[in-house]
Amino acid sequence: RIDTIRLAAAQTYTTEIRFINIVNGVEKDLTPSIASQGRAHEVFFIPASVQLMVTKTDRDQSGFPIGISSTWQTGPTALGSVQVRLMHKTGIKGPADSPDLGHSDLQLFMPIRLQ
Repeated sequence: RIDTIRLAAAQTYTTEIRFINIVNGVEKDLTPSIASQGRAHEVFFIPASVQLMVTKTDRDQSGFPIGISSTWQTGPTALGSVQVRLMHKTGIKGPADSPDLGHSDLQLFMPIRLQ
C-alpha cells in the first residue's frame, strides 16, 4: 500500500524517512544500518508536478549528505508525486551527487498533495 503524502502549501517540515523490510509478517527497521553505512548510501527525493525543495540535514563521516533526515519546503497548492530513491554508492559518493550515480537499492513513487 502506498499512501498519499498530504502537506500544507507554503510550509516547512522537518522529516525523517524509515526503511522497513517486512518478510513473513516480521518487520525489520533497516534505517540504522543505512545510516551507519552512510558513506555508501544517499536518499533522493525527486518531485514531479509540485514545487518542493528538499534539504538533507544529516551527514556521513565524510560530511556528505545521507538524506534520512531532511527539511521539506512546499510550494503552492498542487498534486503530483515524489520519487524516493535510495542509491548505493560504495567508493564513489561525493558532496553533490546526481540521483543517477550508483545503483538503486530502492525506487518508489509516492503521490503528494499540497493543500
